[in-house]
Order: sequence, then structure tokens, then C-alpha cells
Amino acid sequence: MADNAAPAFVEARTKPATTRIAATLTTVIFCLRHLTEVIHYPAAAIGIGTMALAALWFRLRSAAIGPAVATHLGYNGLLAILQLAAFHLRH
Repeated sequence: MADNAAPAFVEARTKPATTRIAATLTTVIFCLRHLTEVIHYPAAAIGIGTMALAALWFRLRSAAIGPAVATHLGYNGLLAILQLAAFHLRH
């Protein structure tokens, strides 16, 4: 059975330019907003940048904000679980 779905990068290019620009600008603002975390812990740039790009990809692919919000929620949830686990291992 052939899959007729276009790859995500093709679908993203066919979205209206204003949607792509707005989503990309929002991602840049998100990254700038989290600069304080990167200043205090430079390795955070990897996680924040990866999560931001994943959220952007989901936003453009789905044409909805929900998947991007779920990505952010999942990322924050994972960080919370890791912090709790580290706390419990120390005590």
C-alpha cells in the first residue's frame, strides 16, 4: 500500500508564509525567553533548542497549537521527574 502523505518539510513549505513566519517568530521568542536558564546552565540550550524545534515542527505539521503545547508539557514533565529522582537519590 503506497503512502501518499507528503513529507513534513514539503507540507511546511505549502503553509501560508504568515503561518510559517508567526510560528518561527514564536519559537525565537520562546528561546529568548529561556535565555536566563541557558546563562546559568549552558547545557540547557540543547534541551530547550531541541524542544523548541520539535514544537515548531509539530505546529507546522499539524496546523494546530495543541501538539506543540503537548510537546512543551511533556518536556517540562520529564524535567520534573528527573529533578525529583535526583532529589530522592541524594536524600
